[in-house]
Amino acid sequence: MDNQIISLFAGLVGVVLGGAITFSIQLFFARKIDESIKRSNVIKVQFAIRHASNDLAVWNKQLRENIPENYEGPFWPFVQEYVGINAQPQFIETEALSVFSGKKFNNFVNDVLLLIEQRNAAASAILHYNLLRNALSHALAPHARNQVGEAVVDVAINPHEHPQIVMQINECESLLVSVLSILSSGTAKGRSTSLLFGTKSKFLLGRNSSLGIEI
Repeated sequence: MDNQIISLFAGLVGVVLGGAITFSIQLFFARKIDESIKRSNVIKVQFAIRHASNDLAVWNKQLRENIPENYEGPFWPFVQEYVGINAQPQFIETEALSVFSGKKFNNFVNDVLLLIEQRNAAASAILHYNLLRNALSHALAPHARNQVGEAVVDVAINPHEHPQIVMQINECESLLVSVLSILSSGTAKGRSTSLLFGTKSKFLLGRNSSLGIEI
């Protein structure tokens, strides 16, 4: 009888231990998967920041490259249509941003979303500027006095005789000023968000963690 009890007890202990070991193994791999998913989402956020930041910085530089230093305007004569802009809207998965949940990450998540919004707003505004600038170029062509090959068009028009052209000039200049403002603030936001990402990702993944890519 005692042997039967001992055998039964040993069997129960074996089942319990076996179940505990199995649970430990499952928990270990579950944690590994969780860490892998977390790391993957962090990298998605990093790429989103880099994408938006790079676009804003490049557009900002190229639109300003022909504007004289310390020039206060008007700017439209120096800024032609932007050819080859990638104006496809940028998105980021909610799941990717969800790894940065909690009050300590609220400002960072808001910054990422604002950065992407600024990038998309800039892209749409540049496309609209292209349309206005093209239409203005055609309207000014009969009044141009510049030599072939010159970057800036010299025009002479009487505003009373050509009020529609004056309206086009004002509309074009107003939009361009807004575009340059978005690009300037967006470029700064890209730099600050990139720096903040470094701090937040290390807090999330550990101080010694390395994602293996740079922003």
